[in-house]
Amino acid sequence: MEDIEMQVDQSVKEVQREVEEMSQPCDTIYVGNIPWKVNEYRLGKFFEQFCEVYSARIIRDKGTARSRGFGFIDIELGKEEAVITAANEKEFEGRVMTVRSANPKKEKTDEIQEVQSTPEVQEIQEVQEG
Repeated sequence: MEDIEMQVDQSVKEVQREVEEMSQPCDTIYVGNIPWKVNEYRLGKFFEQFCEVYSARIIRDKGTARSRGFGFIDIELGKEEAVITAANEKEFEGRVMTVRSANPKKEKTDEIQEVQSTPEVQEIQEVQEG
């Protein structure tokens, strides 16, 4: 019984350490033109040659789950410019990737306000009011 408790305690400590690592401040970079057959693991491994990688995400089509050819890498804080310089326009598994700073994620309300403020939408609103 004591062995099981020690194993559980060790497992809890490992999970806590992983959570702490995940919550560390990091930089996020955008990666475009990712080869279609590459998965998150291989993408992250490619970027590990430049810095510590916390996570790699490939954006997928919601209907088919196929890669959309771009993604995001969370890397150690302060390494963004060096990684962009080293990895941009570098060939990876037959494709030349585009690497740049990731734009901050927009909130849904920001997107709605942007659409509502376009000249086309304003013109429609004026016609409806008038």
